[in-house]
Amino acid sequence: MPTQFFPEVTASWKLAADKIVDNKVPAVEFLKAAEEFVPIFDRLGTIFTPVKADVGGNVKKLKDAHAANPVATIHELVIAEKAEGKHKLKTSASVALLWFKR
Repeated sequence: MPTQFFPEVTASWKLAADKIVDNKVPAVEFLKAAEEFVPIFDRLGTIFTPVKADVGGNVKKLKDAHAANPVATIHELVIAEKAEGKHKLKTSASVALLWFKR
């Protein structure tokens, strides 16, 4: 059986995936996995420093939005921003999630 290249990251994403209910991703587990994903870029060399900063900035925006509105799922976080009219702001979790996914 092949070994995992980034076992701690794989474990975090698996934990988040295992807690998905009704296609809704749990916020706490998702944010933990996203945060643990960022250091991967350190292992890839200094050429990836801008990518690490970009991804890390998006994770920070997501964490800040969740701290301000501690909902159970990422879906609820995005829905709450849409209801407040904040979903298109550069600092929104909605925009950060879009860029994190890309």
